Amino acid sequence: MGKTTIRLTGALVLLACTGASAGAALQGPDSGPSLELTLANAQRIALQQNLDLLLERGATEVARLGFLGSWGAFDPLASISAGLTRTEVQSSTSLIGASVLEQDTQDLVAGITFPLRTGGRLDIGYSRSNLRTNSFFSSFPTSTTDVVSVSLTQPLLRGAWWRFATSNQREAEIAYRQQVERQEEARQRILADVSRAYWAVLATQDLLQIQKLTTALAEEQLDQIKKSRDVGLASDIDVVQFETNLALQVHQDVLARDAFLTAQDVLRLILFQRGGPDGSGRLESWDWPIIPISPFPAGPTTEQEPTRFSPWPRSFQIAIDSRPELHRQRLEIEAAEVRLERARSNRKAGLDLVVSAAGTGFDPTPFDALETALGFEYPSLSASVVYTRSIGNRLAKRGAEAALVSLRASHLVYERIELAVLADVRSASRRARTAAAATLAAKAALVLSERQLEAEQIRNREGLSTTFQVLAFQKDLSRARSAERNARADWAVAQTDLLRAKGQLGRTPVTE
Repeated sequence: MGKTTIRLTGALVLLACTGASAGAALQGPDSGPSLELTLANAQRIALQQNLDLLLERGATEVARLGFLGSWGAFDPLASISAGLTRTEVQSSTSLIGASVLEQDTQDLVAGITFPLRTGGRLDIGYSRSNLRTNSFFSSFPTSTTDVVSVSLTQPLLRGAWWRFATSNQREAEIAYRQQVERQEEARQRILADVSRAYWAVLATQDLLQIQKLTTALAEEQLDQIKKSRDVGLASDIDVVQFETNLALQVHQDVLARDAFLTAQDVLRLILFQRGGPDGSGRLESWDWPIIPISPFPAGPTTEQEPTRFSPWPRSFQIAIDSRPELHRQRLEIEAAEVRLERARSNRKAGLDLVVSAAGTGFDPTPFDALETALGFEYPSLSASVVYTRSIGNRLAKRGAEAALVSLRASHLVYERIELAVLADVRSASRRARTAAAATLAAKAALVLSERQLEAEQIRNREGLSTTFQVLAFQKDLSRARSAERNARADWAVAQTDLLRAKGQLGRTPVTE
């Protein structure tokens, strides 16, 4: 029976194949299953299963929740307390109003504080005190005192206004946006790794096939030279030379196969990080061969094509607008500016405006006392300005100086990253041009090698050449085929690296 083959048309198909039932369906009696992968499906699987990216997504969600939770600083704060007090005081003077003064007091205090985005706060309070006494000086033996109060505290200098009050929230938002860029950076890195590993598998697969053809040709040549020796047209030395060539080709077979298997393992480790290729976690599934079915991208067709790449300064401008690490560092500069603004506010003196109003109600009936308090029939109004200043204020001064140094350092880090991006773009652009030129040269060399071998074979049939010369041209053709495959692989990787250098990998490319 033939070999079982799995053609992965999507990551969900891969993840659906779990358990023993999937393994039983895929096993063949003569050989194990194989996995046919397109580049797009390989990238899709990596984006779903790669552990590094999953960790970044989790960190992004943590940062998002931290940002949303930071606004809880402006949630109202409610408080309530209740107490019961009973006292008995022996009279030492007639002014107490009883020989033994007995009092029962029930206290209730409630309030709610509204932190304001202007840096201040609004306090609304309510208190009730029920008093029962045997003092004949008291207006009523049982009475209720209710107080309703409203107070507004607003800083005017230090810690004032919304930019200071919301600075922690803005910093949390920046941290969240930085993590989003960090996740995007990881996503593009994984896409690049998948692409490189995929093209490496395809290239080593092609090189293995070329090497097998070369080995088969060496076997055929050895058989022919042995026949020539048997009829006296070749010597034993000739046979030894062809046997040596076959042994070398067998050795190259082993190396080519090992390179192919190693390239597959590199791709497997990027893709199948959560349970193996069939999702079951069975170790034997890691031995399933990966067969890449996406061809190499079309290479350049004319000698002028390598010059059609956009100049590297244009690619660099695209990278400035697209590279996630530059976005992240610009956000770090913004966060440093927020911290500097907050530190400078802390250097200022404290100047707080406090405005309050209270209404008091006193009555033997609790309802009437509350009505009087709410009606502010007996109001108490106050307004004050509170000034505070630390003598020396070294902590705030040094904190502002440190924040300024940190801001300057953030700018320097940005310049360093920008310089690294510039070098990366220049290098990627140069590699793309070189790979294009090398691909054209390798194609031309392959065509010429094929023509040379064909001409030499004709000469050999006419007795104008020797088998050794034919063997030399066959080796040249094998090397030309290998060089052409390597050049096409380098061309594919160079295009991937150029997109990554511009920050466009996995995105809609910017029109240049």
